[in-house]
Amino acid sequence: MIALALRPVPRSTLSVWLGCDRPLGIDIDALLVSALDMEHPDGAWGERHRFRPLHALTDLGLAHDFDPTVAGRALSGDSDCVAATGSLPGVADCVMGPVARYVWDLADRSASRWAVPLGAAGDPRSPHHCDQFDAWVTGVLVPVPDTLEEPRMSITFRPVDPGRDATLIHRWVTQPRATFWGMLDEDLDGVRAIYSYIDEQPHLTATLALVDDTPVAIVQTYDPFVDEIGDFYDRRPGDLGMHLFLADDAARAGRTPELLAATMARVFADPAVLRVVLEPDADNEASLKLLGRLGVTWGPVVDLPTKKAQFAFVERASTS
Repeated sequence: MIALALRPVPRSTLSVWLGCDRPLGIDIDALLVSALDMEHPDGAWGERHRFRPLHALTDLGLAHDFDPTVAGRALSGDSDCVAATGSLPGVADCVMGPVARYVWDLADRSASRWAVPLGAAGDPRSPHHCDQFDAWVTGVLVPVPDTLEEPRMSITFRPVDPGRDATLIHRWVTQPRATFWGMLDEDLDGVRAIYSYIDEQPHLTATLALVDDTPVAIVQTYDPFVDEIGDFYDRRPGDLGMHLFLADDAARAGRTPELLAATMARVFADPAVLRVVLEPDADNEASLKLLGRLGVTWGPVVDLPTKKAQFAFVERASTS
């Protein structure tokens, strides 16, 4: 395909042209001077390049439904990096990349991890056609089932119901491991009142994440242009603040990477969200390590009214 695309050909063979003395009578030196005077695109590679998968049947006109929902999303990479992707020279569409990223444990299949951009079946009609895309983009790997017959786990979300869920949340947030959540001393009525207040505020949300119908996490969001936390960092249009609490539940064991990927995909499903803002306690080593695996951009350490916070940011371009 590159051979038939006229625009990329000179760029992909540039080293050959530069090694010739006036090839085809072209003054290479003059062209280089002219190129230096041209405007160059702004932004990082991952902000300017877009995921554009190719499919032979579509190119031949034999199929028309391949274009996945993630086509056109920003894609970081380049051809000389660990999470390699690639584009035709001079073209912003990324048409090359690994069909899978994986680490395989031959002794224990359940310890293996992988991620594919467009589903294991390659069928655009499958409900799972794009559900690993965000993990694949960010370099997160998700568990491989123990057996070929094991059904894929289901990750769903539902709003917190203060009356229905207060007992469960109270049990989670009053355990010693939840000290950084700041609710260790709350009684059941206090937890119910807090989440009732969140439910009443238009700029706040509280959601339960469920794995196979078992609640395993709380996802809370806030508008930093309304919440006071927004006064402590350099806000941007499109920012959404997020707090994440992961429960100590067997249903989450070994499934945290996929849970995180699903959570970020859900947040970024809103096109108005361009950046997720996180501000865990600066002393919460477990949370900081987890965010590091997400590939966040670290921000400042700030003294908030309730804690010393380490700001971190996840850009849309990093996850979509």
